[in-house]
Amino acid sequence: MKRAGSAARDINAASLKVIKANQMELAGRFGDIERRVLEHFVRNPEERLVFLPGDFDILLMQLLDAGVLERGSEEHGSVTDGLVAVALPNDGPEDMPDMIILRAAYLLTEIGADYVSAIRDARRLP
Repeated sequence: MKRAGSAARDINAASLKVIKANQMELAGRFGDIERRVLEHFVRNPEERLVFLPGDFDILLMQLLDAGVLERGSEEHGSVTDGLVAVALPNDGPEDMPDMIILRAAYLLTEIGADYVSAIRDARRLP
């Protein structure tokens, strides 16, 4: 809640208790990268989309499973125009993917917006 160069803020005991409880829940439920993605949205309230390198689904698994994020797709329209993939040759093993995703879009859902809002406003997580 306090950033370098910002003015001092008073945090009452009830708010501090909620902040600490939220941090414990987030640390227990989500990995480091997932918490960084949430922090990105906390710091940038106008954003609902983040592009990450490659296919980060495995690193964002808990956020995706909880419905906090969803992977961008064609149904989201031009919002995911930055998706970059490279096709692989067809002469590889059967289990080789058709393409490698170099950059993918992840969208903050309504559930995610509630999470981010609760973190930002020092309210209990939904």
